[in-house]
Amino acid sequence: MRIPQDCKHLKTKRRKESNLKNIMSITEHKVRGSKWSECDRIGNSDNKTNIEIDVSKEVIDLTRSPKKHILDEENTLKKLTIKNFRKTSLESQEKYYNDVLEKLDMALISIFERKKIVWSLQELYKGVENLCRAFNQPNNEDPWAIKCYRILETRSKESIKLLLLNVLEKISSFIETEGDIVKIVIEKGWEIWIEQISTIRNIFFYFDRTFLLITPGLSSIWDTGISLFREYLFMDISVNEPFFFDLFSIIASIRSYSMDFKKAPNIHLLQSSIKMINSLNLYGSLFEPKFIQATEIYYNNKALELIEKSYPEEYLSHIKEILNKEEKFCKEFFSEQTKSKVIRVIEIQMIENHSECIINTGFEKMMVEGNTKSLKDLYTLLKLVNKVELIKIHLAEYIKKTCKNSISNSKDNSNIIPSLLKFHSTLNSIISECFLSNGSFIQTLRECFEFFINNSIDNSAEMLAKYIDNMLRSGNKSFDEESLGNEMDKTLELFRFIQGKDIFEAFYKRDLAKRLLLNKTASTDAEKAMLLKLKTECGSGFTQKLEGMFKDIDISRNFMAFYKNSKSTQKNPPVSNLYVNILSQAFWPSYPNISVILPEKMEKDLNSFSSFYFSKEKDKKLTWRHNLGHCVVKANFPKGKKELNVTLFQAVVMLLFNNVPDNKTLSYNEIKKSTGLEDKELIRTLQSLACGKVRVLLKSSKGKDINTTDLFLINLAFSEKLFKIKINQIQLKETSKENKIIHENIQKDRSFEIQATIVRIMKAKKKSHHTELVQTSINILKQRGIISVNEVESAIEKLLEKEYIEKDEKNSNTYIYLA
Repeated sequence: MRIPQDCKHLKTKRRKESNLKNIMSITEHKVRGSKWSECDRIGNSDNKTNIEIDVSKEVIDLTRSPKKHILDEENTLKKLTIKNFRKTSLESQEKYYNDVLEKLDMALISIFERKKIVWSLQELYKGVENLCRAFNQPNNEDPWAIKCYRILETRSKESIKLLLLNVLEKISSFIETEGDIVKIVIEKGWEIWIEQISTIRNIFFYFDRTFLLITPGLSSIWDTGISLFREYLFMDISVNEPFFFDLFSIIASIRSYSMDFKKAPNIHLLQSSIKMINSLNLYGSLFEPKFIQATEIYYNNKALELIEKSYPEEYLSHIKEILNKEEKFCKEFFSEQTKSKVIRVIEIQMIENHSECIINTGFEKMMVEGNTKSLKDLYTLLKLVNKVELIKIHLAEYIKKTCKNSISNSKDNSNIIPSLLKFHSTLNSIISECFLSNGSFIQTLRECFEFFINNSIDNSAEMLAKYIDNMLRSGNKSFDEESLGNEMDKTLELFRFIQGKDIFEAFYKRDLAKRLLLNKTASTDAEKAMLLKLKTECGSGFTQKLEGMFKDIDISRNFMAFYKNSKSTQKNPPVSNLYVNILSQAFWPSYPNISVILPEKMEKDLNSFSSFYFSKEKDKKLTWRHNLGHCVVKANFPKGKKELNVTLFQAVVMLLFNNVPDNKTLSYNEIKKSTGLEDKELIRTLQSLACGKVRVLLKSSKGKDINTTDLFLINLAFSEKLFKIKINQIQLKETSKENKIIHENIQKDRSFEIQATIVRIMKAKKKSHHTELVQTSINILKQRGIISVNEVESAIEKLLEKEYIEKDEKNSNTYIYLA
């Protein structure tokens, strides 16, 4: 039979309305005004339910706002009724909930015994939800949710105890190799327990997120499971101790693995163990202290092993490698805090505890060999444990020992300064490259060199001045322009250590005068550069006389040009190419006045120059220093012409033979009478001409000594290949008497300088206390050298005698300047 379309729609509509009414489970719904009455819950009913509505007979949609449908315009009362409604009895509800608890209990047993659960997880989940929604029991019995919690707690504790026994049984019977215990605890204990707790949590999820979440004093299922595993299994001493022992054995094997630690055996067990320990919240309280202690033992043994079988250089390389590897290892598996503690343990066990041993056995060897890599490693590692002071102490001992050996091994004093410069340069490089230019190391170097140079070397200032003289002399092929500048910088560093700078100045001035007057300087620019360095270091007062010497040379050059271009010189030109250096006595060293009888033509040229000079400088006086003169003599030998570069005394002697026929001799006494030279200078001159490498004269006796009975003649067989030949004068060795005179002059100059300094201070202050005046004078004069208190007090006494100052009548320790 065909049903009309309108009837079909009506039936469908009524079915929907019936289902809606069943879901809402409304027994009676009264509306007065805009308020709702309370509703009671009822169980579901399979029978059809009709809703009768008085007055209107129309269907009301309860899902919509009641204001629109239930209330009419006149706010009349309406009544809703559910027909054939049946209530569920309390006995049937209690039976249902007990069945649910029994099912849950059996499900828990199956989960913990790792068996299949009979019921579906959905059914169990719904049962747990109903237990949580159930009303409290009558007669003051516990709520169904509490009963559910007790079953879960009881079964969990029983299961963890059985799991502990199972783990202990396997530990006692299956231990063969490294990692077995860790593997048992992880795979047979932790992973099984976590799997079971996860399954339980899925079933009791509603219970976990509602009842447990809001009930004080109860933890979530996951937290409770973790807590049970930690307290009943992992913290058991029978599990805990062997587990950590085996775990630290694994870590030791990974540390000893020569290749990438990520490829080491049992690395996955370490990862799983750390993950488990973190989950158990035992990382900081239990694992880290034990791990640090095990690390201390491991690296203490490692350090003893490496020190015994390796050299200090190799040991340092091992430490750097271990630190680098351990940092990567800890970064991969442990926290940043643990990494810092482990690195600190390595520093203590492998560096700090053995620092003295490393330095005592290896530092000197590294320094002697110039092993900059190992020295840098040593400094870097000891800096980590604040032990660089040990390096500084041994560095000072090494410097003193090496400097002392350089003196004892030097056959001649001329090698001391070069060896010290080389050693100082090496130390500077090491401190810069290996010790990172540490200021305390630089200070140690300065103090050691200063003490050694001023207390262990006699006349160190004089030796340094002589070294600079050799360096700046012409003919020195050891340095080019660039290397000469570098060498000057090195000597200046050594110069800073010298306390007697006025002694250096005296000898430097004497050597500079010789270089300038004899034209033996390698480079005027180099000389002025050195002078500028000294001026920068010690001030203009130190180089005032030295600068005056250069000024005299420039003035002499200009004056000689003026002399040669003058009308009188052009009219009566000198026989020789005369060049005169006009020197101010205040700037130059004092030279002895050695008399000599000059050839007539040469004497005439000097008189001509003197007349010209006095015509320009009427108030000045000229004193000739012939011992500083030098000449170029043209000689015609049978085998060729030569130009001989000689001193003035050598030229005077050679010119005597112009008046003697070939193969004719002159005696020693004849030469002495004709030249007027004293024996000392004449013997030196004849030795240079007849006994040197270049012999233009021959003497009658054999040997290099000159006797008063010797006869001399021209060497007609002279046949040097060079056209220009330099004949060096025999250099006189400085006698102790001459040196004594120089030092006495230095003391005199120092005394005058101290007095002048005191006068300048008093002139500025007008009045000064004794202690203040002494200290101020020392501070001003310290750049010139170390001035003692006695020297200053002696100068004060002299100034009191000279009446430059006087004592205050009221206070004898106070001085007053007298204008």
